[in-house]
Amino acid sequence: MSADAASDATTPVMQRDIVVPQGFDPSKVITRKFLASHSNTLSRMHAHPEEAMCKMMVNDVWQSKTRYAPDCTPSAHRQGDVSRVMLLGVKVKKVHSTFPCELGVSLTGVKGNVYTSTGDRFAYTVAPNEARYDADEVIMATDTAASSEFMRMYPTTTQANLRTNGIMTVPGEDFVYVSKDHPLVPLVQANAEQLQVDLQSAPLMDGRFYKMATPLVERCLDEIDTNVLSKLPVVNLNNFGVKIQRLHGLPWNAKTEVCDGILDRSTQKMMMNDINRRLGLTLEVSYVFV
Repeated sequence: MSADAASDATTPVMQRDIVVPQGFDPSKVITRKFLASHSNTLSRMHAHPEEAMCKMMVNDVWQSKTRYAPDCTPSAHRQGDVSRVMLLGVKVKKVHSTFPCELGVSLTGVKGNVYTSTGDRFAYTVAPNEARYDADEVIMATDTAASSEFMRMYPTTTQANLRTNGIMTVPGEDFVYVSKDHPLVPLVQANAEQLQVDLQSAPLMDGRFYKMATPLVERCLDEIDTNVLSKLPVVNLNNFGVKIQRLHGLPWNAKTEVCDGILDRSTQKMMMNDINRRLGLTLEVSYVFV
């Protein structure tokens, strides 16, 4: 049984750039540039690991006056539910680092495709003292058309409400009532022979609900949750942040790489404790409200 049937779409080949999935209005795409800035000594980064995370402090910058929902009219002020947006892609536009060591970059909503020999996964890696002012490198692009179609068809369905919205339980009974508009319905219809359920001839209670066995419903809900909802490119921009760390599991206060070739202890101490290091990472984030 495949949950892809609930979205009635196919998965495209890997995309090389950020594109608008089929079914979404390109004019509703929002692009924001976010400058992630980190500044500290290596020893202080070690003592205060929370300073390795840079977060947006004013979240209304993610909102819009004209593109705050799929079908909306212009507003006098910014609005939009930033806790649930579809992330279309992220680009690195500029990099300027004075850190004398390699850094791994992790972003909210971006799994990344850069792996180290130790198995760590990052969205991007920064070379020692790297400076790039025309990077324009895509580090994330949505490439799941099936998931995008699911969001278009069921924009309010989330992992949190999948089992409650449109489903009525009956205490003490082994069946439930499922709304004909629930994403579970097309999944059951597409797998009717395998599940031995014929909804085409099944009566609708009050013209809205199908009566289904609880084990069948739970099996289908698990399928949608695992194979569709858990893979949707939906992020909460209230929590958007950029985290940096040293590669290969090295702690911030490790002298490896930073003090290579430096034998004088006082100079080593200065490199670790006294010199402030900076990283400026300009990101271009593209997304749509759903």
